[in-house]
Amino acid sequence: MKAIDIILELLPIPVITGFAVICGTAWLIKELSAFKSYGPVLKSSKFRRIVVLVSVVVIAYGAYTYFRDTEHWRFPETTEGVVVAAFKNDASQDVQIHVTESLKNHLAAFAGTVAIEDDATIVDNSAGARRLMEQRRARVVVWGSYVAGAKVVHAVISERERDDARLMTPDFPNIDAIVTAVRGIVAPGAEVVAINQKMIAKTKYPSRATRGLSIGIDQTASLPPLAYAQKNASAFAKTAGLDKVLLGATKTEVLSELAALKNTTPEDQIWIYFSGVTVRADSKSYLLLADSDPAAPAQTGIALEELTGELPAKQVFVVLDSCCGDAPAKEGRSILAASRAGEPIFETAEHQSTYFTHALLEGLSGTADLDRSGTIDAAEVHTYVSEKVLDASRGRQHPTLLDGAETNYPLMGR
Repeated sequence: MKAIDIILELLPIPVITGFAVICGTAWLIKELSAFKSYGPVLKSSKFRRIVVLVSVVVIAYGAYTYFRDTEHWRFPETTEGVVVAAFKNDASQDVQIHVTESLKNHLAAFAGTVAIEDDATIVDNSAGARRLMEQRRARVVVWGSYVAGAKVVHAVISERERDDARLMTPDFPNIDAIVTAVRGIVAPGAEVVAINQKMIAKTKYPSRATRGLSIGIDQTASLPPLAYAQKNASAFAKTAGLDKVLLGATKTEVLSELAALKNTTPEDQIWIYFSGVTVRADSKSYLLLADSDPAAPAQTGIALEELTGELPAKQVFVVLDSCCGDAPAKEGRSILAASRAGEPIFETAEHQSTYFTHALLEGLSGTADLDRSGTIDAAEVHTYVSEKVLDASRGRQHPTLLDGAETNYPLMGR
């Protein structure tokens, strides 16, 4: 089978068909030339000219198709090629057309070095994006899905030399976040200077969380799947010392566990981690679960304030490995989000994680103790994670800390 695949790749089907016609005709002439009814026709020069002409046309068409696919449809080596694939659930191709034209308009000054093209292919996962990238010799492939009812575009930006970046843009046709992210890759306005973080000696930093919940959702409805959300949730629970982990959970399951956290005391310190997709609707942020409908987040998702609203504990630390527009700042509540609203969330195949959670777990292990006090608070975690993520994403992802009063309590350390 592998040999057949190689032959089909090197010799397009029309070329093979042309040779098959010639060989088949030669066999017919050999086998049937003795028959009185067929022989004269097969031996005639007119029949042979027709066979040769048909074969030449088929082979010529095959050669044209081959060179068109391998050369004309590919970007030159010196060009920063960007391919915008067809978006899932976008039958009219409005999103693809809008993204393509917007990128062309914004990158017009870089014509000749940056080329923007669309492609009818619907990409389902990162592997499909890589195949399209290789086929078109592109630097970037933009793909994803569209939730028409909510006018939300869930985009994934796959880059040749880096890991995938995911972002959610509400209020389509506003796609400024996608344009900004792609421009930051192929035509950055300024080079981002990496910030060197001074490493400190690792010591034992036990978690101060007494109760908590870690949630990871890899797949929500028809949205592009996340690669490491559930893996990250398990890793965070281990670092934080949490015994309750929900992977691929439904809204009912999550609400049940949140209700259980209400049976805590003001002295408890509660940690809640979520890795998945969040959306904005009616000026609120909603977490999407395995059974959520992206078009109806208010009815099928969980509002961000529901995570901490009625918990009696005075110290609640919420971590969102997703974007977060804003949230009510309440006393004792800290919300650390992976990015600002509209920014991409970068994944890293090297660490089998996201840039954010990888830096977070590293920081909680002790390296975020910036003042070497033996304890780590939310502000130190934010500072450490921000520098790491900004460096890894080349300034395209900004972790955000939303907190109220009295939030400078230690999270890790004795």
